[in-house]
Amino acid sequence: MGDTSISYDNSAVTAGTEKWGSWNATQYGSQLVTMARMVGMGECMLFDNPVFGNWYTDTVDIWRMVPVRDGNLDGMERKKINQNPVPCRVYETKKEGPAIGENAARERAVEKLACDLAADIRAGDELYVIRGGNLGHANQGVRYTAGPPARYYDPVGSVSTGLAHQEVGLLRDNIIGR
Repeated sequence: MGDTSISYDNSAVTAGTEKWGSWNATQYGSQLVTMARMVGMGECMLFDNPVFGNWYTDTVDIWRMVPVRDGNLDGMERKKINQNPVPCRVYETKKEGPAIGENAARERAVEKLACDLAADIRAGDELYVIRGGNLGHANQGVRYTAGPPARYYDPVGSVSTGLAHQEVGLLRDNIIGR
């Protein structure tokens, strides 16, 4: 037998998603692009399709420390920002097991949340997420601290695809039992 070589042509895999640009840069964007391609819709109305109707499976309530004035006293008060639960999706879970500290057991998780651009989420906000809440499930809420949001706008320059969203890094560092 003589010299042999092997090569792979990956262009067929990447060619179909090149026009989606930066949407391929995140796990959420890649999932959305893949789903859009699977139903053969390309760059048309995605969220009018029943396949995408319940993409945001979870809900979030946003709490923020805001300045308040009571007479001559200035202070801070914890205030709920949204009137109604905001539809969202939590994904890319990285959980550590419980760790025993000096006084208590702790758990830590780093996750990501995707939601509509209209949601007023800021770094440092306390987010209270109900997994499955947008599907009617009454699960116990999970408390997170929000990182700075990364905003992604429609890849074709309009709102027609429904792909515009923001992604927020979530940190959960709780004492177990609280």
